Amino acid sequence: MSEKQRLKIQELEAENKRLKGLLNAAVCPNCDGSGAISVQVLEETRVTRDMASDAGMPELEGSVHTPEKWEAEQCQWCYEREEALKGQ
Repeated sequence: MSEKQRLKIQELEAENKRLKGLLNAAVCPNCDGSGAISVQVLEETRVTRDMASDAGMPELEGSVHTPEKWEAEQCQWCYEREEALKGQ
């Protein structure tokens, strides 16, 4: 291996170390650092006038028929950060 190649390798290793240091200090823009984000999978629906009339209970109009539902998914940013930092 030539001296030029060795110097290039050292330069790349130093840059890699610097970038990993920045990643270690980075704050995730998507979550609180927990690695999970909330995703809405079901939207809230309300009882319509027709639904309340059909049920014979007009007082139900506007009440919650189906509550919204949320699930946690792995934060893509945090996942990619962890993958990049493996083998540090």
